[in-house]
Amino acid sequence: MREFNASWNYFAGLEGEELWEAQSADNNWERETRSFAHNAFAGGPDRVEDALGVLRWRRAARATRPACPLSREDREALNHLGLDSSADLDAVKSRYRELARRYHPDANDGRRDHESRLQALNAAYTHLKRSSAFKQSS
Repeated sequence: MREFNASWNYFAGLEGEELWEAQSADNNWERETRSFAHNAFAGGPDRVEDALGVLRWRRAARATRPACPLSREDREALNHLGLDSSADLDAVKSRYRELARRYHPDANDGRRDHESRLQALNAAYTHLKRSSAFKQSS
């Protein structure tokens, strides 16, 4: 069997245009392919049947923290961290860590130029961690 397969050539005897068509038949489709719509999810997540949950990440990306009114102090703390009112506790934590690394004296050769900024960041983060608006998302 191995000898037969080694000597067998599907394209033996074909030349020119016949050979080209036989070799390129698998490289293209019999019909034109429709382009994908830029608004494939415009009808909402229920428009597509997703039995295996492959597209669940799209729904999770849209999920925000439960609607709980933010106090004026909450908004000020979020603004101090450079976040908008739709931020969740994970976004607050990652932004705090980023800014704390940037303004910490150890990252600035021991200089205390940003000490007041770091203290304000700590106060804002502590307030948001204890805020009732963020308790459910922790």
